[in-house]
Amino acid sequence: MIALAAFLPVLWGSTQMVDEPLFFVKEHEAQNPCAHLLFAPTSPLTIRDSTGKKLFEPGKDYSFAQGDRRVCLSADSSIPYKNRAELYPPRKAPGSIDKHKSGTTNLLFSEKDRLAELQVSASYQHKANEEGRPSPPTGLLNLAAFKGKDPVKFSFLGDSICRGMGSTHGGFAERFVAELERRFHKKITFENFSFPGDTSESAKHWRERANAAKPHLVIIAYGANDSGSPAAYGANIRQTIQAMRAQNPAAEFILVSPLLVNPEWHHANEPLQAQYRAELRQLQGPGVIFADVGSVWKWATEKKKFLDLTSNGVNHPNDFGHRLYVEVLLETLSAKPPGGK
Repeated sequence: MIALAAFLPVLWGSTQMVDEPLFFVKEHEAQNPCAHLLFAPTSPLTIRDSTGKKLFEPGKDYSFAQGDRRVCLSADSSIPYKNRAELYPPRKAPGSIDKHKSGTTNLLFSEKDRLAELQVSASYQHKANEEGRPSPPTGLLNLAAFKGKDPVKFSFLGDSICRGMGSTHGGFAERFVAELERRFHKKITFENFSFPGDTSESAKHWRERANAAKPHLVIIAYGANDSGSPAAYGANIRQTIQAMRAQNPAAEFILVSPLLVNPEWHHANEPLQAQYRAELRQLQGPGVIFADVGSVWKWATEKKKFLDLTSNGVNHPNDFGHRLYVEVLLETLSAKPPGGK
């Protein structure tokens, strides 16, 4: 079995938040840098640096009021932050990517540890009945393979996010498998045919190989790189399901909508992503369910900055972002053995 730490829930099943990332921004010269939590804390905060080794001091480094989601830095804080202007480097500047949707500047960007070093982690207690929290999804799969003695087989089809890019502790695919092994006490083998830049059109190149081992469950996670029509996107996913079922009739499928990229990036198109989500929802049926990460991500980024949840500034989730994927997948399955309580 995969040796990873037990999964820490973010949205459902717990009132304890652990390691929620914060990226502090100084909006105006007269204002201290601030960031927002997903939930209003009902306990003192614990804030550590990105390594988890340095503990920051309330009062000295930051301040907050219980019941308020906003956390602000003190004048002499040692917590890192950026001025708002630094989020928009000049075109072609190092440490940036082309381009802001206005076309006049670039966006802060790094595929290394630069953004992680600017994020800190907050842990706290909060209320279970927080208003506006997305409702947990429900699962409709049979999962008959979990009842037998043989190992369960998964295949993943997707892009760089499904491959695990942006994570330092295992991407969502690996962590999802590890948590199911822990909960079901069942060996799961998996293959991951997810690659940077892939779109739903790419599935036709990988689905035969992904189907070779006769997987019991196939997780399809495309969309972040797609830009075609919703009808074409839906058709690509539908044809992949049909082609795989033709050779593997017992296969079941989870269709995963992606995160929403940085809304200030010129590639951002939330209305199109909403239509992609609608296409995936329509494909649900016997043995096919929809894990709506996109809507959960939209909710989270309405409460927090995108820079809190990203590893590179534009289109990859950080470890916490991958946790959101895992939790939606687990809740979609209900994460309980068939007949379990």
